[in-house]
Amino acid sequence: MKYQTPDALEALIKYIVSLDSRSGTQGEIDFPYYIKTLLSNIDYFSKNPEHIQLHDAGNDLNALTALYDSKAPNAKTIVVMSHFDTVHTNDFGDYEPLAFDVDALTKTYSNTDDWPQDVADDIASGNYLFGRGIMDMKMGLALHIRLIEYVSAHNLPCNILLLTVPDEEVDSKGMRHATTVLNEQRDTHNLTYGLILNSEPSFMQQPNDPNYYIYTGSIGKIMPAALSYGAETHVGEPLKGINALFMASTLNRHMEYQTLFSDQAYDTFTPLPITLRSDDLKTEYSTQVTHRVGSIYNVFTMKKSANEVFQVFNQVVENAVADMTRHYEHACMNNNVTPTFSIETFTYETLVEKAHEKLGQSAVEKIIRDVTDSDKDLRQQSFEIVERLMYRMKELSPAVVTLFAPPYYPPVNNTEDELVQELIVLTQKYIPDVKVMHYFNGISDLSYVSYQDSAETFKDYINNTPVYGTTYHIPFDDMKALDTPFINIGPYGKDPHKYTERLNKKSAFETMPKLLEALVERFF
Repeated sequence: MKYQTPDALEALIKYIVSLDSRSGTQGEIDFPYYIKTLLSNIDYFSKNPEHIQLHDAGNDLNALTALYDSKAPNAKTIVVMSHFDTVHTNDFGDYEPLAFDVDALTKTYSNTDDWPQDVADDIASGNYLFGRGIMDMKMGLALHIRLIEYVSAHNLPCNILLLTVPDEEVDSKGMRHATTVLNEQRDTHNLTYGLILNSEPSFMQQPNDPNYYIYTGSIGKIMPAALSYGAETHVGEPLKGINALFMASTLNRHMEYQTLFSDQAYDTFTPLPITLRSDDLKTEYSTQVTHRVGSIYNVFTMKKSANEVFQVFNQVVENAVADMTRHYEHACMNNNVTPTFSIETFTYETLVEKAHEKLGQSAVEKIIRDVTDSDKDLRQQSFEIVERLMYRMKELSPAVVTLFAPPYYPPVNNTEDELVQELIVLTQKYIPDVKVMHYFNGISDLSYVSYQDSAETFKDYINNTPVYGTTYHIPFDDMKALDTPFINIGPYGKDPHKYTERLNKKSAFETMPKLLEALVERFF
């Protein structure tokens, strides 16, 4: 066996980190082929190469599955899932050339002064390794490779289906495709799924948090958005138009830290919403005021459905538009000008209905098709569709059009599941002071292994996401069909998405391997 000792596992993670797989790069495209080769050197897969498969996830990206099938009667299958893409490395500054060389980066950091105290302490301890992706989340993949080798080498009567996917850090394209793959693999190989195990790392709940966490769910993330479509005018005649930047800034102020979106489960509250982007869509400079601004907001959920979020969002928009109107009318009054405009609000679904009436369904479909045939970002596509429809129906302006922008991560939780409760007790035997969190706060692909609401609750999302069904899709039916207990148990580390990202060696190379072995033994 190749990966069973701490030293061998450390060498494995260093190799995996060395494979640059930043989101949107050639490295992300190439990565699963390297892992396929690596897995092929495990005895079981050298004899059963057909059990390693690549699965098209679009844009030349592939997810990878590797199945150890024990052939034991009534054997349960544990799905072990991870993502292999990482965020980019610009934050490393002068250290960027070393971002994927764990030994060189760790050594360089140890010879460098002026670190924050917590980083300096960890460097001095010698208990941490540094590198992009070493914590988030390539160590999870390394642990799964070790686990599938261990189970297959001992011919244990439990099946392991390893799944690793691209694109988690952007739109979760890999997992949205892989949800369907999991159902297909189950049917093709006549598998019975007993558990889906994700191994995202333990995330801190506050700065310098020393606790180790496991997670019985994953927080939801949804992005309500708005196109503020004003009325153009010369800057010398400001009251003859409505500046979309004024509209958007007013809406941003109403959305930032808006408590109406607050969601609670157990003893946990969601973080408050913030403005993620607010972009002037005018591409050239001129003295004409901006009349198209696209704004996107981050809203976390635990219990709220997409329908509920959209209902709250539209109410916030109505309040913001009332505020805009008061401000505009007050400016007109102070300048002895009769107000010319009233600002309307309507949803994308309503806009499409109006467009069908005026332009015809085929014209609307062509607009959507022309935009989504481009290689533009999904958020850009979303706003461009709305912008083109409004351009053809300028009589509707000024207006705020509400919509959703991808991606959407539905909240999931199975804290009350009997198996999950058993696994919590099992974890406590290896990590006595483990803390159980009901929702993983880092956002994860676990959002796509279950859908715990009815079909009605995501209708508003489908109907108000301009790119839905073309360049963006969520496999709601496959998510519901998986119907399998899930949990997140991963290694301890610090500072994901920072140039000080680091992995605790004892957790990764000693504690976690033993814990995952014990977890597997629970199933036979």
